[in-house]
Amino acid sequence: MAEKDFNFGTSDRKVFTVKELADLVNDRIKPLRDFYVKGEIRRIQPYARMAYMTLADPAPGGQTEAVFSILTFFSDLSGDQVRTIVNRSLEGQQVQVLVRYVNFYAPKGSISAIVREIVPEGEGAIAYQRALLIDKLTKEGLIDETRKKPVPDHPRVVGVVTSRRGAAIRDFMRIARDPSRLGALVVLAHASVEGQKAPAEVSSALRALDSLTGQYEPDVIVLTRGGGSVDDLAAFDSEEVARTVAACKHPVISAIGHERDTVVTDYVADLRAATPTHAAELVFPEKKQYIQRVTHLMNLLDGVMNSIVNEASVRLERLRYHMVSPRQQLDEKALWLQELQSRLNAGMVQVMRTSERSLEGLGTRMARLDPSGAMDHWLKNLEISRMRLENAITRHLERSAANLQKLEAGLQSLDPKSPLRRGYAMVKLKDGSLLRTPQDVSPGDPLEIYVHGGTVDAQVVSGRQSGDSSASPGSRGPAGSRHRSRDSAQGQRGGSVRRGTTGSLELFR
Repeated sequence: MAEKDFNFGTSDRKVFTVKELADLVNDRIKPLRDFYVKGEIRRIQPYARMAYMTLADPAPGGQTEAVFSILTFFSDLSGDQVRTIVNRSLEGQQVQVLVRYVNFYAPKGSISAIVREIVPEGEGAIAYQRALLIDKLTKEGLIDETRKKPVPDHPRVVGVVTSRRGAAIRDFMRIARDPSRLGALVVLAHASVEGQKAPAEVSSALRALDSLTGQYEPDVIVLTRGGGSVDDLAAFDSEEVARTVAACKHPVISAIGHERDTVVTDYVADLRAATPTHAAELVFPEKKQYIQRVTHLMNLLDGVMNSIVNEASVRLERLRYHMVSPRQQLDEKALWLQELQSRLNAGMVQVMRTSERSLEGLGTRMARLDPSGAMDHWLKNLEISRMRLENAITRHLERSAANLQKLEAGLQSLDPKSPLRRGYAMVKLKDGSLLRTPQDVSPGDPLEIYVHGGTVDAQVVSGRQSGDSSASPGSRGPAGSRHRSRDSAQGQRGGSVRRGTTGSLELFR
């Protein structure tokens, strides 16, 4: 389309249609290709394969000097840039956009730029790179909650990675030396916390603490520094430090800057603290918390012990109710033997009577029949039968007597007073229970001693335990002393500080 002249000073003026004007604008802007435009992203509207955004130049006083619409296709961007746009993490940030070409859309009368690249500037660039690194570490599983290690409630040794000249270590040690808190040995690994060398020094200090063994092996490592600008905290947004934190075998607490500051180490560490002071409060708990916990545990233990004792008492009463005493068992066996004797006697009388009746019957028949020869035969058989019967009865009586003697001997062995006849004694307390151990009595307690033939009243003068008795559960031996000495040593505070070069270890007590 040929360029038209604008002549508004004569009556012979040129009038354009809207379509002609749109074509003119398109002709003017078509040569604009492959150039950068910077501004602030104000609004992002992602769709299936593209995103509409507004690029603005902010003016003083919160006003907007100029606004431009841009359109980007996801096929022109990397996957990380697409996720950043979809999550709207670029809103409010200063960016530079690479414009492929500018288009005037006539049906809506709007001009938009087709963009192939979006690059954040300043703090926006740092936030963008942080978002990309967090996304990368998340894909590798390094930010997964399931891999995080628990932080001990009362660590014995605490490792600290920070600058020895910074305010963070002063705030941390102020809490560590608080007499109202449980103390611990603090091992400091000095490192620069800002500047180009900071990532390497922080990583080296972390590895040095994590590799300690023996009495200086840390139970937890605190990575900390005070607040600062985004550039000051850049070391803790680095991939090198983040991977070193994730690789530590001991739990790591990240306490970087102030509560509003967030860095990559906060995501990969096992626990995040808002400030260095907050980190110290986490690893040095107040003594009253432990006192309350011990009191609570003692109350629970008392309740459990009372429950066990009550349950045992109920079971003992049930057993006592169902248990038969040896005297009762002896009486029952005696009654059973008497019944056997009565039945045996009755059987013998019945046998004798039957035999007599048989003899009388035979005599009557013999007298009636008078068979002399048969009489001798029957008499002989009768005598043999009588002898057999007597022998059988005798053997039966002997076996019964022997069994009776065995039963009587067994019953007498169950008699609780049988040992008394052999010189032993049985001691009962005033409540009627048996005395079993010296711990059951105290000096002055009355006792009742059962001996053969009667009882003797006595009183406890003193008690002692036999030499082969085991130590009482409440006794304290050398091991307990050593344990107390070790805890006392750990609870001491104060002491000197050993200064060293980069990566050196310092002990605080």
